[in-house]
Amino acid sequence: MPKLLISTNSKCSFCSEFLPNLLPSKICLLLNKIAKQDRNPTNEDRHSFCEIHYAETTIVSDGIQKGYLTEINFELLESRIIQMKDEFLNIINKKIGSYYWNFSLEICAEPEYYGSKGLNIIVDEVLVPKTALHLIFKDKSNITLEETKKIMEDSRDFKENNNQESDSCELESISKRDINEEKDNSKESDSEEGVNIEKVKI
Repeated sequence: MPKLLISTNSKCSFCSEFLPNLLPSKICLLLNKIAKQDRNPTNEDRHSFCEIHYAETTIVSDGIQKGYLTEINFELLESRIIQMKDEFLNIINKKIGSYYWNFSLEICAEPEYYGSKGLNIIVDEVLVPKTALHLIFKDKSNITLEETKKIMEDSRDFKENNNQESDSCELESISKRDINEEKDNSKESDSEEGVNIEKVKI
């Protein structure tokens, strides 16, 4: 297929949003994947591409400007959470207050015995948000609890799009072999950080 350089300030052919001159790797991989198909792009292709380029060029970029962590040491995460054991026990034993704990008890509303529903609520509505809140508070020094809560809420989309287990998580239709092939091809044809993308007929 003949190649065409995506020029500066070019628009997305699907949604007409402007794309950066140097495209992030996720966008390049997906666009090349679509270009190699024998059929016209489906609505799912269009939606996936626009969703990813919006996340990469807007949500992730905005999060980086706000100082959100782009890399998390997940190997240390378990030990950091274990260190919070005493605080969680104090919440359970009502020695210290917790908005999330009180909220979950109101939802559960089963005296003395909480059952499986109560367990799920306590884990999802107390332990998970409380743990995240505590970790963010530790990561960001010199901020208040309210500022920590705001960061946790504001960074939700950023975390979904940036902190993935692997670069290909959002591109479920792209296999590891496809990704490796694209990287090999880009090395042969590109000497710059940006990638020349084949034009897609849509």
